[in-house]
Amino acid sequence: MTRYQYAGAALAGTLLAATGAGATADGTVYDRFQQWIDANPPPPDTFVYESVEPLGDDGLVFTGLTVAQPGEAPVTIEQVALSSLDFDAVEAGTPPHYVTMDVTGMSLPAADLDDAFGGQDVFGQDAVVVDLAVDYRLDEAARTLSLSPLTVTLRDLGTIEVMLDLSGIDPASTAPPELAMLAAMLNNASVRYVDDSLLSRIVTASAEEQGQTPDAYVEQIIAELTAMTQVGEGSATGEDFIATLSRFLRDYDQPGPLTVAAAPPAPVSVAQAAGTASFDQVAELLGLSVTYGN
Repeated sequence: MTRYQYAGAALAGTLLAATGAGATADGTVYDRFQQWIDANPPPPDTFVYESVEPLGDDGLVFTGLTVAQPGEAPVTIEQVALSSLDFDAVEAGTPPHYVTMDVTGMSLPAADLDDAFGGQDVFGQDAVVVDLAVDYRLDEAARTLSLSPLTVTLRDLGTIEVMLDLSGIDPASTAPPELAMLAAMLNNASVRYVDDSLLSRIVTASAEEQGQTPDAYVEQIIAELTAMTQVGEGSATGEDFIATLSRFLRDYDQPGPLTVAAAPPAPVSVAQAAGTASFDQVAELLGLSVTYGN
């Protein structure tokens, strides 16, 4: 597990536990946290913070956090604002029905993030500062789940925002999450990416590794994406889709925002989409669209 993965898991797990497990149901979230931390101090140097303050009655604000796994380099975080959390579900050991959290200034080793791009030196720096925001809702009665949104910002590099609305969710399912997601029905979704310099860094590093110019590398990627859409009898819709992606990629030095959205005419499962024979059918089933620029 990379330090980035551990930081996210440790931060979420520790905050969920610290604000829920073993706490009484009475009092503000701040009161409940103080009761828990007094009775259940975390292992030394694994979860350290300079201060914690109440955020209304339902939240907490931590500043100056250090999160670490024994034997791993620590991850520092400027601030975590936990606005809301389903504490009762955490106490019961079931998935929380709602979480709203903002993480500001998480400093991560750039080498760990470089691994996600095949080990190339994409970032050219020692550390990357990450900001996160998540607003998650699970309605057990309606069997729906929404992200509205999940935002990840790599400072001075780029921001990705994911919005998601699913139905047919079984909160009591014991199946692995990936299998549960296959059975869930997609109502709508969107992914929006705003670039600051990340695309240029990726293209340049990848082209250098393959001994190509950045422009030649981009054309190679476009050709590969074009070939991927030619399934079955081909895809006219796919051509429009690739044309938009191509504009984004060819502007790698300073691209505009790119948004991929799905608004299916009727709820559709991932399994249904995977069983289609052509890109046209996938696009129609998902109500797929892509837009480039403001």
